[in-house]
Formats: sequence, C-alpha cells, structure tokens
Amino acid sequence: MADNSMTTRDWENWQKIPIEKLRQFMRDDNLWGKNQGIDNPGRQKIREIIQSETERLGRKLDVLEVGCGTGIEYEGIKKSDLEVNYTGVDITPKMVEVAAEYFPEATFKVSDIFDLDFPDRQFDLVFSRHVLEHLPEYQKPLSELYRVSKRIIDRKSVV
Repeated sequence: MADNSMTTRDWENWQKIPIEKLRQFMRDDNLWGKNQGIDNPGRQKIREIIQSETERLGRKLDVLEVGCGTGIEYEGIKKSDLEVNYTGVDITPKMVEVAAEYFPEATFKVSDIFDLDFPDRQFDLVFSRHVLEHLPEYQKPLSELYRVSKRIIDRKSVV
C-alpha cells in the first residue's frame, strides 16, 4: 500500500473496534439515526445508477466500491436483486473480514484508495461514499477512482 505521508489517519481507529461490534455496527439504524441503512437515499441512488447502466450495457456490471466497510452497500445491491460482479475494498482489515463473512459470494479485499491494486479501466462502475472527507487530500484518490473506471457516468450523480 502507498505511503501517503499521513501521520494519523481517521480510519485507523476502526481497526481498534472489537470485531463483534463491527458485525452489527454498520447495520444498526439506532446507532446512525433513521434511514441510514440500506434505504438511505444516497444508497438508493447508487442502485438506480447500477440498474440504469446494466440496462444500457445489457449485461452484468463489474462494480468496485472503495471504502466498503462491512458491506452495507453490497447488502442493498443484493436485496434489490441487482446482479453485479462486485468487488469491495477497504483500508481496514477487520471491516473486510466482516464483509466477507456476511457476503461470501462477493469479493472483498484490503486496499488503499491512494494506490488501488487494479489495472486501468477494469470496472464499469466505481463508487465511494463517506471516504474523501476523511482524507488529507483528494486529488490522488480521485485520480485512482477514475483510473480504474471504464467511464465517468455523471459527475452530478456523485453521492
């Protein structure tokens, strides 16, 4: 993984949370407030984009989520009956472990948004929610998201 010259990274604290708490953490609306689970409007927008692009291309999409946490976005995709080739990455090994436990049919791996371990233009759709605001700079991470994506869908659809 890349050394992005940061001394303290907000998400490093996620690794300190006991794995039992992580197993329920991202799925509990009582912790986050009403409508923050899979029915969150931003999450619904991602699924609408996936549906639209699937119809446009006429095939399953190769989808990458950067900052997948425990897999809540994938849970919404699955419950919406959207068929995708999904890959989720997160910087926190425990998050990836929990996501893989919940959804063994999907691919989850540890990766750093500053240096994504994928070839150029590998994915039909790349998305990331609630990640950039935790970073000391966003140019390199955005460059990485664009690099692994086949095309930009709609800059106004960024959620």
